[in-house]
Amino acid sequence: MVYPPVVIVDKNDNPTGLAMLKDARAEGLYYRVIAVAVLDESGRILLQKRSDNMEIDPGKWDVSAGGHVDEGKTYHSAAVAELKEELGIVGVEPREFGKEFLGDCFLMLYTAAVPRDANLEPGADEVSDVKWFTPEEFEALISENPGHCAEFLKDIYSRAPAMFSLELAAA
Repeated sequence: MVYPPVVIVDKNDNPTGLAMLKDARAEGLYYRVIAVAVLDESGRILLQKRSDNMEIDPGKWDVSAGGHVDEGKTYHSAAVAELKEELGIVGVEPREFGKEFLGDCFLMLYTAAVPRDANLEPGADEVSDVKWFTPEEFEALISENPGHCAEFLKDIYSRAPAMFSLELAAA
């Protein structure tokens, strides 16, 4: 899969240009990333299992949707695009939860509430499976089976556990 250039930013998150992700990482440039926690009305948390062909954390459970902010996109439009590309979710408005800095990238966190019977169509290139977890199952996965989780998911959860709470997703 060929990816477009990512938005490069300065230390204050102001756009300064574009670069391919591998070049941005190699040169220590700052770039933008989004993550969306999708929950249903009963508080279940949707996780995606990364495809085995993914370069980073293949076959591991990850945040509902996530990705880099590519050329021509804002944080918000990237969140909407990732929901569609990775999960087939359309017509859902992600809500901004907060922003974190992760070493070389600015991470904008979003939540999205969807109906319990939402039609999900995982993107075959990047997602091999999706599964709803109760809050208790999610906690157990993170604490008892961290090797089954992507580093991105564990990092987000350690920084912003409330983002996986129904009260905040539906607020």
